[in-house]
Amino acid sequence: MTAVSLYYREGCQACAQAREFLSRRAAAYTPHNASERPLDAAATMSLIRPCRRFYVKAGEDVFLWDRAQEEVPSEALRRHFVHPDGFIRVPVLIVGETAIRGFLPDVYTEILDELQP
Repeated sequence: MTAVSLYYREGCQACAQAREFLSRRAAAYTPHNASERPLDAAATMSLIRPCRRFYVKAGEDVFLWDRAQEEVPSEALRRHFVHPDGFIRVPVLIVGETAIRGFLPDVYTEILDELQP
């Protein structure tokens, strides 16, 4: 079974939307409260480094990086997954080898649907 994890913070509106979305879908996932157990830059990079696909919401834009097509520079990953305060940007949904930063309901649906037999 593919592991699904959500990294979030209390008081984060996008995080609350992500948690509600996963609950409505009855998706089995492991919640990680970054308010209680902060992930610093090194831990964040260790978490996402094994991933092969990355979806990133930045303002109104959504970026997709796929390592099957080209390598993703570590600095780009750091810029989009590590907040300037040195800790993980949230929400981050990890589904197998896919990392999604930001609440992207269409992408969540697509990726979770890929898990269905």
